[in-house]
Amino acid sequence: MFSYLQIAAIILTITLIKWDTNNCQIVTKYGGITLIGFITGLIMGDMHTGLIIGGTMELMQVGLYGASGSSVPDYQIGACIGTAFAITSGQGLNIALTIGMPVAALSVNFDILAKTFGCALLHIVQRQIGRGNYHTAYKIIGASSFSRGIFTGTLPAIIYLFLGSLFVNNILSLAPSWILDGMKIAGNILPALGICLLIKHIPVKNVLYILAGYILSAIFHMPILAVAIIGIVLAYHSYKKYASHPTKPVTLSPDNGTAMPTLVSTSSGTDRLITGHTENISPTPHTVSKDSSAYRVTDKDLKNVFFRYLCTVQAAFNYETHISCGVVFALGPVLQKIYADNTKLCRHSLMEQFHFFNSQSYLGAALLAASLAMEEKEHSVVGIYSASLLRTSLMGPFTSIGDTLFNNMLTIVTAGISAHYAMDGNILGMCLCLLFSFFLLIIRWKLFQIGYSKGVLFITEGKEKLDTFTNSLMLLGSIVIGSLIAINVQLPDILYFLPSGWVHDGLSDILCIGTVGSVYLLITNKSFPISAAKMVWLIIALCLLGAYIG
Repeated sequence: MFSYLQIAAIILTITLIKWDTNNCQIVTKYGGITLIGFITGLIMGDMHTGLIIGGTMELMQVGLYGASGSSVPDYQIGACIGTAFAITSGQGLNIALTIGMPVAALSVNFDILAKTFGCALLHIVQRQIGRGNYHTAYKIIGASSFSRGIFTGTLPAIIYLFLGSLFVNNILSLAPSWILDGMKIAGNILPALGICLLIKHIPVKNVLYILAGYILSAIFHMPILAVAIIGIVLAYHSYKKYASHPTKPVTLSPDNGTAMPTLVSTSSGTDRLITGHTENISPTPHTVSKDSSAYRVTDKDLKNVFFRYLCTVQAAFNYETHISCGVVFALGPVLQKIYADNTKLCRHSLMEQFHFFNSQSYLGAALLAASLAMEEKEHSVVGIYSASLLRTSLMGPFTSIGDTLFNNMLTIVTAGISAHYAMDGNILGMCLCLLFSFFLLIIRWKLFQIGYSKGVLFITEGKEKLDTFTNSLMLLGSIVIGSLIAINVQLPDILYFLPSGWVHDGLSDILCIGTVGSVYLLITNKSFPISAAKMVWLIIALCLLGAYIG
């Protein structure tokens, strides 16, 4: 069914895509599923079909991200495998969804396996650091940056491509038509799940904006790009209004309830870092004079830290300490220079980096830069613990803000634009997403530089502006969510017996909104909560049942 060259090219592609997804998050962060559908289509000789499948599955992934280390269905591997089999079989989107959606749902098991393996790697690296074998530890961490991608991309691709071809032909020849029809219906409804997961993060006051976006696309037939432009204008107006007249923004409190720290000046010339749980007195980068004999971090060092962080942020990702190995790999060499005169202090600092750390990667880099500045200025055990306290106290708030900003709101807009054009066979949306990702890379570097230069003050002074910007972006995301519901949540025409007209269209809109509302109630029900992975299977089962009944 597949040539060996095609199999090798697909496996290499999914491996590199997964490495970028888990670490750099440049190429695949926005529009990545559309991209992988396009590349797989290119390998298989049908880019148009690859774009359509990638765009369709892009919408299914919206709202699904592994918050706090959780495992969710992976539509990257689903789009890759689904596209390959769809083009080979000549059955198009129907067979892609029939194969791709179960593949995406089953990927949860591979991700759990990857994180379990990461725990073993963590302990190996900790032993090497404890013995002073830093370079050996760095090599292990560097190699392990591929480990999660191998388990969630390379391994399943090999299994499905080599073994899947043995039974796909039987599926096509023996499966009744209602199965293919049911999977197609499920593919049109599954975007509602991701949309509902996003709505959970939207303030109640923004419901009217969601409704406005729906009306613009459903009644006035505005494309999602036009709706997004209207949302950008409104969001900009909102930001300017609240930036000039600051009010208390919507609180994005972390799941663990950690309070934001504050700085209180003391008579001794130091600042008191106070959190909701702990109080510690430590000099900040702005109040402590650097000993001229101590090592000064250079611009080259900062670039090296940022580059190493990009390449290994989720290396040896595990359930115990999450992304701590990536932190050690990024900061390790420069910490060795800072503590070159004290090997015990150096080892202590590196071991301290192994504490649990889980922050949204874009803002997490700035947080690490601030903690690095603290250690450089203090050059003592006090500095090490102060930096550790800073990371622990702020990773929760930074994750809340970062997830809302980068993993939710921006994902809504970019996925909608990318998928809208892709399902018409147009690469414009995908290209715009790639350009936006490279633009964000520049922003990430600037945030990293600011985090280092301002230290703790970057956190305390910048949070209000960041909150205001995030709240304004929620407005944009709310409008686009409404447009996504109207354009991409497509129900079968069960009102076919009614004549075409405003009655038919109005009732269809009510059914669409009711479907999204039902999914939302199921996933937010506190008595019997349904996880995203289980909800995928439930939607598929109901659609198959409906197709069977007819």
